[in-house]
Order: sequence, then structure tokens, then C-alpha cells
Amino acid sequence: MFLVGLWVGRRAIYADPAAHRAFLRRVATIGLGAGLPLAFARAAVDLGAPETPATLVLAEALYCLSTPTLALGYAAGAALLWANGRQRLLEWAAPAGRMALTNYLMQTILQSLIFYGWGLALTGKFGLVFIYPFALALFAFQVTYSRRWLAHYRFGPVEWVWRSLTYGKRQPMIRELV
Repeated sequence: MFLVGLWVGRRAIYADPAAHRAFLRRVATIGLGAGLPLAFARAAVDLGAPETPATLVLAEALYCLSTPTLALGYAAGAALLWANGRQRLLEWAAPAGRMALTNYLMQTILQSLIFYGWGLALTGKFGLVFIYPFALALFAFQVTYSRRWLAHYRFGPVEWVWRSLTYGKRQPMIRELV
């Protein structure tokens, strides 16, 4: 995925998505058209097949194929929304994107505390009916948290540390009052 991002960046596809509409439509169509059936197939294997070595390998293979395919489809779809002047549909999530590393680490820590054995060990205790609303609620919390944080600070806390280390000196953190 890193190499795909590098390729996209070098071609400035996201810098000017309107100029790349045909390419983005193709990626969105292929990504979602192939990724969704693969994801549904994985869900069917997970939910309907007895757990054997063969079904575990099949489920993992379907996961490995569906995840990057869907990610490309979603990213291309978001770029198309932006290119078509529908930024307002995406702007609500912008604060979470500005604090992506902080939010990624927050999700990782919180969910491992909840689901892994060194925390509450709740893996397998809830079905998808609980997991999806939980994930959406966590993301909604992160968007709200990010919006409030960025009202006072220039960067997320982890982004500030990363930026300070990158520049080799402490970066200004607090927003200047105008």
C-alpha cells in the first residue's frame, strides 16, 4: 500500500482529482466491485463454515485480497466526491484525518485493551451486530475529540511529537489567538 501511495503521490492524482476522474472511476469500480464480493465471501466463510485449517486459510486469503482492494475503492470514491464538488460530504471527518496517527494509535490501544487477553479479553464474545456499531461509535468519538483538540492545538499530540523529532526541535503546539 505504501508503494501505491507513493505512485499516486508522484502522479499528483489526489492533488488534482478532477483531472484524473476517469482513472479514479476505474479504480473505484474495480476496487468496490471486486472488494465487496470478496469481503462478503470472507464473512460467509467466517459465519457459515466449520472452523477447519482449510476454512481458516480461505478466510485469511479472502481477507488479504479484500482489504487492500476495498481500501483503494474507498479512497478513489472519496477522491471522486471531492473532485465533483461534494467536499461537504467529507469535511466532517477532516479533523480525524489531521490527527490520523494519534487516532490510529488510540484505536489500537483501546481495542487491544478491550479485546486482547491482557485487557478485558472480549474477543469472540460479541458478534458483528455489536462490533460494527462499536467501531462507528469509536470513530464518531475520535472525530469529535479531534475537532475539539484542533480548536486549541495546531497538531494532534502524536503528530506534534513526530513533527518535533523530524525537525529536530520542539514545534509550536498551541494555536495562536488572532
